[in-house]
Amino acid sequence: MKHVRLLAVAAVFAGALHAQAASPVLIDSFDTGEGWKVLPGSDPAALFVSSRLRIQGSKSLGVRIAPGTVREVSLFREFSSDLSGEVKLSVAVYSPEDGLSISLLLAAGAVEERRFISRAADLAAGWQRVDFQLNREIFSLLERPGVRVRPSDLNNLRGIGFVFHNPRGVRVEVFLDALAVLRSLPLRPALLAQEKPPPELAVVGDVVEVGARVVSPGLPELPLQAVFRAPSGVIERLPAFSPGDEDGWWVVRFRPRIPGEYSYHLVVESAGGVVTTQERRFSVKEAAAPKAYSERLIGLNVAWAADYSPYLRALASNGADTVRIWLSPWGLNLEESPGVYSPAVARRIDGILAEASRLGIGVILTLVTSGEFTAGGWSANPYNRLNGGPCFSPAEFFTNEEAVALFERRTAYCMRRWGAYPSLAAIEPAGDLDAIPAPDDAARIFWLRRISSFIEREDVYRRRVFVGLGALPSADFAAELASVRAVDAVGVHFLGGEDPMSFLVQTAALAASVGKRVFIEEYGGAWRSSGDASDPDGLALKAGLWAGAAVCGSPPLPWWWDSHIMSRKLF
Repeated sequence: MKHVRLLAVAAVFAGALHAQAASPVLIDSFDTGEGWKVLPGSDPAALFVSSRLRIQGSKSLGVRIAPGTVREVSLFREFSSDLSGEVKLSVAVYSPEDGLSISLLLAAGAVEERRFISRAADLAAGWQRVDFQLNREIFSLLERPGVRVRPSDLNNLRGIGFVFHNPRGVRVEVFLDALAVLRSLPLRPALLAQEKPPPELAVVGDVVEVGARVVSPGLPELPLQAVFRAPSGVIERLPAFSPGDEDGWWVVRFRPRIPGEYSYHLVVESAGGVVTTQERRFSVKEAAAPKAYSERLIGLNVAWAADYSPYLRALASNGADTVRIWLSPWGLNLEESPGVYSPAVARRIDGILAEASRLGIGVILTLVTSGEFTAGGWSANPYNRLNGGPCFSPAEFFTNEEAVALFERRTAYCMRRWGAYPSLAAIEPAGDLDAIPAPDDAARIFWLRRISSFIEREDVYRRRVFVGLGALPSADFAAELASVRAVDAVGVHFLGGEDPMSFLVQTAALAASVGKRVFIEEYGGAWRSSGDASDPDGLALKAGLWAGAAVCGSPPLPWWWDSHIMSRKLF
């Protein structure tokens, strides 16, 4: 495909870009063409200002494309602000014939420029207005088309561009006019008729799901909430999440804690006004046998598995109450690209938590681990700048503001989608905080304090927050850890390599120094599965469980769930 690329950044229009208006804001009339230049390496082309063809103002910008090979044309100016607040970019385009098409090109990055391109829009002969939805369309990284992002998920968008696709390679002249943006201020978002009501009768501890299909043009983060009134008169406002696989649907999940009659209504608030649905009612009866989740912390790691059901059933049938599960690229890979969550993976987690709720198994959900930042893991990490993320190195995960904001967004999605499940017993922001590369321990503690406090604010059910450590910490690190108020418990790891009795003594001392519960959340004979091969009957495993329980108040969570526990039926 032959095409010509135009790239432009308009710092002079930065103030106009952020004007608070619900109608389009003109950012370039092309009356002067100032700042637009042809990039090197494009099809032979020239830019010119023309009064012959125009839509608005006195002139338009013409692009004369001569036959040739695929090359680029561009204009570039620095921004004083970015386009992340915009929801739509619109441009008038004149094409002399059918068969051409146009894509939007955006340049992002404060230090190193990265370019993202939209899908092509076909052009008909004559004038037409072409719209690009910045908060809905998925753009591809130009250098790596497999990396896909939404422009609204990026910060510091420093460039605007257009790609003209000229498949026949003929000589043509196209014209641009009236470049405009629209901000995310819909006049009045409307709830459509498709509303998902709750069941007429629910049970205490059930997950009650309500929602609606919403028309809300230009809102990347929809402010839809459900307002519940409990029989006691207590009111809770819960935010919605998007399931991601049904356009326009937003869902709120709620867990009633007492029996009686509940009422609720949905609310959408924006600068354009407030829309509410009519009040609905449903009844809740007492549960026959209330379950306790992870109170004793007796269970197992199942960090990743093709099928979690056999493990959950085995744990339940043997009196356990806990399983620890990771969100990881080699298991439940929720965030495949920055800020984009996999609907298929999210549905798997729905099923895991629903089954765990039925069986009385509490889930410790670990949101990130060090393997995602190693040499192999970092290459696929969505926060890596090569994959559209904000970080130049793994250590920036803790210090890059955009990365921290993206992780908060992931955490909020988890809380809104799964927070109502009673089986979600604890959230662990990092499974081995000390093993993730960082500038220093202070950066790790600062990040942990921020994320754990964020969870505390988001979680209306007030579940526990854990943090995992790959090794016993230094005295200084332990003292800092003690100051993180929102962390309830610390999980340490023993996978061989040191004296077990010395490890237990130090674990007891750690609990005393941090003033929090400390337990052994990963336990095995070695960090490779072969380390437990010499314990086929689980005698050493059982000794370790009893010793750990004596020191920590709960037995360690064994690590080799598949090659040792399940394969040898050691439940």
